[in-house]
Amino acid sequence: MEIVSTRVYGGPNIFSHQPLIRLTVDLHRRSATPVKEFADTLFSPLLDYLPGLATMKTDAGEFVLNRMKTADDMNLGELMAHVALALQIQAGAPAQGAFQRPAANADEVEVLFGYESRDIGLEAGDSARDLILDLIAPGDETGPEKIAEMLDDFMYFAERRSLGPSALALVKAAEERNIPWARLNDASLIQVGQGTGSV
Repeated sequence: MEIVSTRVYGGPNIFSHQPLIRLTVDLHRRSATPVKEFADTLFSPLLDYLPGLATMKTDAGEFVLNRMKTADDMNLGELMAHVALALQIQAGAPAQGAFQRPAANADEVEVLFGYESRDIGLEAGDSARDLILDLIAPGDETGPEKIAEMLDDFMYFAERRSLGPSALALVKAAEERNIPWARLNDASLIQVGQGTGSV
């Protein structure tokens, strides 16, 4: 699994009405292997590291864990999108939407997921890739301690870049009212609404 390109959409885009990160990922020889083939290796550890996955659903309303166990069409790219989303949610960065689409090359997929903070979202994508690879193809340096350290590093990274409590309360209130919002900088400056276009 190799991330070959990255694109960040800061607002409504051709894939969604919300901000998204799009990673083009080369799955190499695993491109045709469904996630259920790795279920024994992935299922329990992922739940241990990311308990929020137990209640996460796909955009179609299906539980992610059910798809992992049974779906013939769920590949590692789709799992990577859900893991990236779960990492952000666990770090306190509200995000939604995770899916994958085919890419131009046969072994590649487009991994798409929502984000609240650009930096946290990009780091979540990298960490999701590393976590999945460490579980399905552990190397000499891989083990539970290394994975725990990597996740701790991600949480520390996210903690230093997440919205403050006041900004987060504004964001939640805007979302409850279906008002669009966007983060404007690395601090907690946000834009609520898109304006009327007239004075």
